[in-house]
Amino acid sequence: MLRRRLLVSAVLIPGSVGLAYADTLLGPRAPVLFLFALFVALRSARELSELLGGQRPSQAVTMVCIVGLITAHWLPHFVRPERAAEVALVDALGPCALAYTGCLLAIFSRRVIVYTEPGGHLATLGAEVLVVSYAGMLVCATTQLRWVGGGELGYLAIGSLVIATKAGDAAAYVFGRLFGRSKLAPKLSPGKTKTGAAWSIIVASGATAAWLGLATPVIAPQGRLAPLWLLLIYGALVGLAGIAGDLCESLLKRSAGRKDAADLVPGMGGLIDVVDSPLYAGPVALLCWESMGLVHL
Repeated sequence: MLRRRLLVSAVLIPGSVGLAYADTLLGPRAPVLFLFALFVALRSARELSELLGGQRPSQAVTMVCIVGLITAHWLPHFVRPERAAEVALVDALGPCALAYTGCLLAIFSRRVIVYTEPGGHLATLGAEVLVVSYAGMLVCATTQLRWVGGGELGYLAIGSLVIATKAGDAAAYVFGRLFGRSKLAPKLSPGKTKTGAAWSIIVASGATAAWLGLATPVIAPQGRLAPLWLLLIYGALVGLAGIAGDLCESLLKRSAGRKDAADLVPGMGGLIDVVDSPLYAGPVALLCWESMGLVHL
């Protein structure tokens, strides 16, 4: 299992670096990230729809809603990127929130149109709203990190999210296997231990601080780092959120009676098995970058 995880990481990490480089060259509209976000969201929506098959969510409806949601989120950056950089990160999610409201109206309206007899409609409504929320809104909030510091710190922030969650995930696996005895959530994820979770937070904290210390002079030479203790707290918070995201996705899989969401990534399961931690921790990272002053320009 560890070998497969390392092999997948050996492919994903260079690919992520290449995506970041291409996206940076094309400017603040971030068209490459837009296409990547659409892929992640639509693939996640498909996997979630199949996972929730007993509730019969419509893949067509949820995917159309998600495309509209992410496009609305990107609209200010496409139309007036220079003005979008001046708006607070959380405030910039306004168009996305409006689009999300439209998605809810569309989902409910479709249920009215297709209604023939009682039974199953509430479950289907709940499943469709969950798919759009998980695969749509979480992607929008996470990709908003791209415009931290007016875009100058974007990939520094995204990198910190990936480092915190994936370094923490690797630490949880290794230390949990070596030293873990007490289970963290035995009914949800039998392999996770309290020891592994503790080391996950510690490693996430240290790795994130190291990333910010090493990468800031390269990505933002003019940037001034916050005190080390604040960087460590940030990494610990994101690492903790990553653990919660992993457990939340386990809840979905266990409820559906599945071990993996899909068979897309060898040894890792589906796409949402890979992105569950960063997607859940993304909004936490966004709030931290907005409020903690991790790097000053």
